[in-house]
Amino acid sequence: MRRFDGDELVVVTPRQYRFASAVADILVYLVVLNLWVEFAEEVIIDSFAVSILTAVLLWSMLELIEGSAHRAGAFFAAQEGRFAHAVGWILVLTILFSSKFLIIGVVGAVFGDSAVLGHFIEVVLIVLTMMIARVAVDQIYQRLGGVREPLRLSDLTEPDVTAVHVTDGEITRAG
Repeated sequence: MRRFDGDELVVVTPRQYRFASAVADILVYLVVLNLWVEFAEEVIIDSFAVSILTAVLLWSMLELIEGSAHRAGAFFAAQEGRFAHAVGWILVLTILFSSKFLIIGVVGAVFGDSAVLGHFIEVVLIVLTMMIARVAVDQIYQRLGGVREPLRLSDLTEPDVTAVHVTDGEITRAG
């Protein structure tokens, strides 16, 4: 294993960053999902292979749901007036609330009785637990790297490459 010592340049492409982030999220979801299977009678998954596929499906669905909620919220936040802002909040809450029924339906349609996430309240708690765990793992990752705030690809001027310097355990933007 290569060790980073001194002042070295670390290059991560946006595709590498998205892939690593997705893999980390799916692994976190897999752990959370299997803990729910272990400790909640209502959550049933027949095999580890099905739990992996369920975690991937949940990750995909949550990415779409979060993206939809963010886009809807941003659209109404850009509008003028309190009414538009109120409609935006109501729409975001409706998307987030109703998406749990969508999750139950899609998981049931794809896996049948091989993956049962329980009732509405269990799905809400599973999703909340997954999101909290994902944020916790991200925070740990950022702190281990010495980064106070996450580096965003959009903050960098170079669209194809994200480069940072690693110096004495601190990570800073290159250039």
